[in-house]
Amino acid sequence: MVGIAVLLVGVILISTRNSAGDDENKFVDKSKYQAVFLNNGQVYFGNVTALNDNYVRMTNIYYLTQGSTSGTSSSSNNNYSLVKLGCQQIHDPLDEMVINRSQVTFWENLNANGKVVSSIKQFQQQNPNGPDCSNVSSQTQAPSTSGTQGSSNAPSSSSSSTNSSSTH
Repeated sequence: MVGIAVLLVGVILISTRNSAGDDENKFVDKSKYQAVFLNNGQVYFGNVTALNDNYVRMTNIYYLTQGSTSGTSSSSNNNYSLVKLGCQQIHDPLDEMVINRSQVTFWENLNANGKVVSSIKQFQQQNPNGPDCSNVSSQTQAPSTSGTQGSSNAPSSSSSSTNSSSTH
């Protein structure tokens, strides 16, 4: 009897632990964009399509890059550009990420009227077929490390980024 009780408790604990990510899935609002914050400071915006104890899967991904003006680092919102993940990066990733859950600090649903979602919608209106990948070959040379302080880990392209504070 004791063995059966221990086995039953073990099965219950394992099923409860495995369903923890499934419980968190109910908080993902599929009609909205999400922001996923990593423990290295990087933030990705897009649609969380799967979430469990092991990973977060995202599609339709954007991230911010910070441009510098006159060699100084500024925290002004005017210096951030939203960049679509894809052909603009030298490694030409698919528009999908599977992020190890241990790298995720937290995630949140975004309001449709926020600056990031407004910039995503603006980018999509200006680029209904996705980013222009025809001019990407010029990015095959690695950027110099002397001017990359405070910049994102991916190169940005002025033709594919959208300044979140500008209106077109």
